[in-house]
Amino acid sequence: MVKPSRIVTESTSDLPAELIQEYNIAVIPMSLEIEGETFVDGVTITPDELYQRMRTEKISPKTAQVTPAQYLERFRQIRQEGATPVYIGFSSKLSGSYQSAVVAAGEFAPGEVFVLDTKAASLGEGLLVLEAAKMAQSGLPPAEIIEQTAAKAKRMEHLVIVDTLEYLARGGRISTTKAFLGNVLNLKPLIHVVDGALIPFENARTRKKGLKRLVELMQERGYDLANPIVGISHADNLETAEELKQMIIEQFGTQDFIISSIGATIGAHTGPGTVALFFYNSTKDS
Repeated sequence: MVKPSRIVTESTSDLPAELIQEYNIAVIPMSLEIEGETFVDGVTITPDELYQRMRTEKISPKTAQVTPAQYLERFRQIRQEGATPVYIGFSSKLSGSYQSAVVAAGEFAPGEVFVLDTKAASLGEGLLVLEAAKMAQSGLPPAEIIEQTAAKAKRMEHLVIVDTLEYLARGGRISTTKAFLGNVLNLKPLIHVVDGALIPFENARTRKKGLKRLVELMQERGYDLANPIVGISHADNLETAEELKQMIIEQFGTQDFIISSIGATIGAHTGPGTVALFFYNSTKDS
């Protein structure tokens, strides 16, 4: 008898709790260190708590990847429960967690555990996880789930606007000189993901202009935008996320959205105020 598939991912997928529960997704939380104290993303620290501390205490959180032992424990548990683990993971260009999952999967015989590097983050990863979970629920075999999700991952667009360059500089993502000049000029950097890596590509003078540019880029890159699901994640900035949603509805007639908070792991690097947009681009599946 073929075992059912169960999707495994990390807390970096930023999916709302109700969807995680509905589709029985196994989420492994990542951890971060703040001034020598270790916190578990979404367990011992919430995103809102982190962003409040980042604003008031000027902390510089350090994040840690999931260990092979953590994946191994979860994979074994799922197999003992009679299912096949199908890991849909955080971009290998942003964390060593995917490699940890590969090491853990190597402890099993071929076909017992499946792994995929989505080259995605936040709700970009989350939307792919959700699609995979729907496939698992419908009874698709693991290899087919991996194949179809990998094809979708190649089409996943990430467009991000950060409120300040300060936190990216603290995390070593950009130079402190660029951060200083950007903050003086009140620039709002636009970032996208290229082959799994975060790449700054434009600057907007104001938040309003940045949001308008995100919608323009969505029109340039998107495919059948009225129908597919669109993801918007935010770092303590729901008002701007809702504003972006309304702009997209007015422009494209899109109706299916997921809006969620950016978790503590990713938010530690992007900082409060960040808003990110996720959708499928116009490159059709082959």
